[in-house]
Amino acid sequence: MMFDRYIRKKIEESGYDHIFGDTVPLFADKDIVLGNLEGPITSFPSVSLGSSRDDEDYFRFTFPKETAHELAERNIRYVSIDNDHIMNFGNEGLIQTRNALQDAEVLSAGDPERSTGYSVTINKAYIGIVSYNQFLGDSDTETIEAIKSLRPSVDFLIVFAHWGDEFIEEPNNKQQDLAHMFADAGAGLVVGTHPHVIQPKETYKDTLIYYSLGNFISDQYVREPTRCGAVLFFNLLRSEEHTSELQSPCNLV
Repeated sequence: MMFDRYIRKKIEESGYDHIFGDTVPLFADKDIVLGNLEGPITSFPSVSLGSSRDDEDYFRFTFPKETAHELAERNIRYVSIDNDHIMNFGNEGLIQTRNALQDAEVLSAGDPERSTGYSVTINKAYIGIVSYNQFLGDSDTETIEAIKSLRPSVDFLIVFAHWGDEFIEEPNNKQQDLAHMFADAGAGLVVGTHPHVIQPKETYKDTLIYYSLGNFISDQYVREPTRCGAVLFFNLLRSEEHTSELQSPCNLV
């Protein structure tokens, strides 16, 4: 989810309901809704609004302060901030982001310096969430260690992975190797972000892997694949069986 540049312009003109559109009913009755927040929420003025791809600030994001509460209003109560844009406004931007999310009672996971794991309780089930960011130096090893450390204390574990090559519709070898290592370490579900396009899904042993769900809220309109995103609905049953379904207006593989 990206709320700067042209998206910010549309927010100022038409509000957040226009941005989220018909997706809101998809989330209203869910126990937990998770997503990737692709940038900080700060009081700093936007520098990417009105910029062009040739400008150095085109990819430097900050989202309006009310964004956290707007996410909460739509039942998006958990976000990963482990990505390559969260530090666009430095440590102060990170602090403001965490404070804004906390004030809106939106949980967040992700540390720009190390891979981390968290757990949440949903209907008496303990769900572990571990973030991975390929742009951190030693994140591969740290993520696997975080999975192994957290897994014994939770009923199910999800990995959010910020990885891969932008605009490429197939996962690269490193993504596949890492996904399998995350599964072997104890992950039951791996969900990828960063490529901005939908990539294939895979079942490895008992682990479901979605290498990339593409864009959900973004202004990348030039290429057709970047205009598509998928929403993953996941049911965790107490019998330890699990089912999943992807819903999207785009072609899925």
